Amino acid sequence: MKKKIIILGGGGHAGIIYDCIRAQKKFHIIGYIDRKPSLLSKEKIKYLGSESTFFKKFKKDKNLFFTIAVGDNNKRKKIFDYINKLKIEINWGTIIHPSASISPLAVIDDGAQILNGSIISYKTKISKHVCINTGAIIDHDNYFQSFSSAGPGACTGGNVEVGESS
Repeated sequence: MKKKIIILGGGGHAGIIYDCIRAQKKFHIIGYIDRKPSLLSKEKIKYLGSESTFFKKFKKDKNLFFTIAVGDNNKRKKIFDYINKLKIEINWGTIIHPSASISPLAVIDDGAQILNGSIISYKTKISKHVCINTGAIIDHDNYFQSFSSAGPGACTGGNVEVGESS
């Protein structure tokens, strides 16, 4: 049985995450949450309302996961902080496109997003809610702190540290 997932966000980055989730085939998409219906409704994904209305009635479900599908690092952190303030325990889904190549000695934390064609090399740590965008190459011994990202096609050398929200 597939795990269920809800996408937080409805813009362009959410569309990319939607494609990754479909390709990953690990999750069944329940719907998305955003300020108003948006791009994802055109994909026939159910609009579940805004964060403020949805989380007021949310009940914990061990098989339900969320992903923050917002490309802006600071906005991604704000959404995470908002949910933490509500003192709601939720599961964060890790989204990894099947075309990504990840070293078995890399560490990928909950909520991270590793997009189409990305490469994560030896002893690299990708922290919570990091987005490694399409085609990025992250070389050995890198450390991406929470809410940071690598842009599409970005390439790092060895021993690079990317600070929180960078």
